[in-house]
Amino acid sequence: MKQLVKIYQKYNNFFHINWFITNKCNFSCEYCHPFNYANTSPKFDINVYKNFIHRILNQIGNKQLIISFTGGEPTSLDWFDEFLDFLIENNVKIGLTSNGSKSIKWWERYRKAFDWVSLSFHAEKSNISHFINIIDTIWSHSLVSVRVMMHPKDEYFKKGITLYKTLKTKPFITVFSVEKVIIIDDWLTDDEKYHVYTSEQKRELHDDDFFYKRQTGTPEKSLYEYKMPIDVSGIYQTDDGRFNEQIELNTNLLASSNENRFYKWKCFGGIEHLHINDRGEIWPTACLQGNMIGNIKNDFTLPKDPLICEKAFCYCATDIIISKHKDFENEKI
Repeated sequence: MKQLVKIYQKYNNFFHINWFITNKCNFSCEYCHPFNYANTSPKFDINVYKNFIHRILNQIGNKQLIISFTGGEPTSLDWFDEFLDFLIENNVKIGLTSNGSKSIKWWERYRKAFDWVSLSFHAEKSNISHFINIIDTIWSHSLVSVRVMMHPKDEYFKKGITLYKTLKTKPFITVFSVEKVIIIDDWLTDDEKYHVYTSEQKRELHDDDFFYKRQTGTPEKSLYEYKMPIDVSGIYQTDDGRFNEQIELNTNLLASSNENRFYKWKCFGGIEHLHINDRGEIWPTACLQGNMIGNIKNDFTLPKDPLICEKAFCYCATDIIISKHKDFENEKI
């Protein structure tokens, strides 16, 4: 038997910001919580965001700043293009979660801007051919993943299946993943639960729910450059007290195997990672452990000491990749 005792950056020197930048969205999907498209987020001036980036860069030293944008729909913000241009000029690595609704012209303009793009397909609103055209546009420049949101209504469910099967036959020469995503009913309430699909839908879901392509070829970036810049390593302790290392720790498997239990561990949220919500509040982690650090519109100081995790499980993928370890006494790990 072995037990995970440490997650850390072995080959990286990054500072990651997970940024829920707005609850404005041009979609209003039936299964989505209304907050995600309510458009009630404060309207900050673009210079507030730019000044915040300057403050972060001044405090993190020689670390590589990486920002993962989510929402809402980040690209629906009027000033988002200007902010992207600013980040590119300042050598910030960028990841984007998007519904893919922007025009192909927009994606052509910014296809080199993103290190990775996570595209969510919403069958109520999304167009299959447009969605595939986006992937055709960006695949040779970004790591691409697709989340097919499996709408319970049969017509939309079948539309999602059609996209999934079409993408599986496309000869993209890239690192590329596609998954079917089960809808959560009553999301963000005390009654949230996975949707119960019909028997036929269940067969479609579980017969083939994920695929991953890693093909050789000659894209503009090498396969090595497609590696996620936020990969982490893990240290395991065996029953006899020895420590073994696992390079490129699979954080999704940690969650599925219930290894995401870090209660009372030291967590480096705030030291190498921040979560920012749509109100501009700065937190060390997405699960809001520790104290709020400040707001993007004001001066702030990043913490120097790790926080102690008080949660039984770590559910957020961006929180799992934060360096953390058991608080061993008199032992080096």
